[in-house]
Amino acid sequence: MRDFFISYNKADKPWAEWIDRELRAAGCTTVIQANDFGPGCNFILEMQKATEEAERTIAVLSPAYLGALYTQPEWAAAFAKDPTGEKRLFVPIRVAPCQLKGMLANVVYMDLVGLDEAAAREALLDCLLPSRQPGKVKGAFPGAAGTKAPRFPGALPPIWNVPHRRNPNFTGREEELAELSKTLAKGGTAALTQAITGLGGVGKTQLAIEYVYRHVSDYGLIWWVGAEVPAKRAADFAALAAPLDLREKDSANQPEIVGAVRRELGRRTRWLLVFDDAGAPEDLADYLPQGTAGHVVVTSRNPAWASLGKPLPVKTLPGLNPSSSSSSGAATKMGRRPMRWPRPSATCLLPWSTPPHMSSRRAAPSLTTLTSTRSRAKNSAAGPTPRQATRPPWPRRGRFRSARPRRRALPRPSC
Repeated sequence: MRDFFISYNKADKPWAEWIDRELRAAGCTTVIQANDFGPGCNFILEMQKATEEAERTIAVLSPAYLGALYTQPEWAAAFAKDPTGEKRLFVPIRVAPCQLKGMLANVVYMDLVGLDEAAAREALLDCLLPSRQPGKVKGAFPGAAGTKAPRFPGALPPIWNVPHRRNPNFTGREEELAELSKTLAKGGTAALTQAITGLGGVGKTQLAIEYVYRHVSDYGLIWWVGAEVPAKRAADFAALAAPLDLREKDSANQPEIVGAVRRELGRRTRWLLVFDDAGAPEDLADYLPQGTAGHVVVTSRNPAWASLGKPLPVKTLPGLNPSSSSSSGAATKMGRRPMRWPRPSATCLLPWSTPPHMSSRRAAPSLTTLTSTRSRAKNSAAGPTPRQATRPPWPRRGRFRSARPRRRALPRPSC
């Protein structure tokens, strides 16, 4: 008989593994798919066996868990054992913002959303093991020094420089994210390159940012490189030498630092490089490591990346109007239509020129009004200029009075 069966969706695997480690450190026995469901086993039968043998069931609640197909029978079987909740055999633990509906809406859950390492551990053990002595049981935190366990879900890796925050309003692109994760997962021990291509402003960078934050627990190193300009591309990549503590980090020869970083990544695993807005595959020839267990994601407008990796075209979402300009692209990423500036036409005037319908006394002085009196006399003798010919027929009034003649008031009738 096991103490706990941890039911979760694959999107919440880091949370399930962290809960499993904390319970095992506290002396409990658990059943979890990541450790107990080996290759070649029947998944349905193993789930049936786990629900029967485990005394209590933990449901790791998230939008992915509530929308999955095989997680519903797992929590339904636990709910059937204790429908009134008196024995507390079914314990939902919320790890992501989600709305419970149906029978789950009446079950009180434990909330770990927004908690840090210490608070999450205390809340977990106080809920599942209320009779324990505080301070007696304290497992090693995932990702701590000397342990190989996964980090606390949501914690950033030790080496991290992503300059963008996660977009809380990100929506859609689930098919592209699934395809990106599936392609990178097939890399095995080779450095796999995934190129995200598309027009400017369709959301390539936002897609890469969302992938980074969703899989932040899968990597020990995540480094963002601005690849549009060669100087910035080399500087961002060479800056990785400092957190890696390489001997060449203080060298004045930048190509030497780039080569050292590339060789060091060839000896490491679980790293992710993101080259944002790259131009062509040949621009990254000196930066891509070879023969390593790492991933590379490239965003580019150029679709010709088949020589380095599998291109993932990103199409425009319905209702958006992408543009190749940077300002329009930024507006599209924020969910707005890009601003369309008016095109210059033949009637467009310079800032210092005088409109045809205004007097030169009221408007700002133009280049023609700065000429001398003698030159204006010569121009008047030669005939009316195009600007004079387009002036209104009514006479000009004073400097601060309206250009149009005012209507005279009618006399009031006498009584």
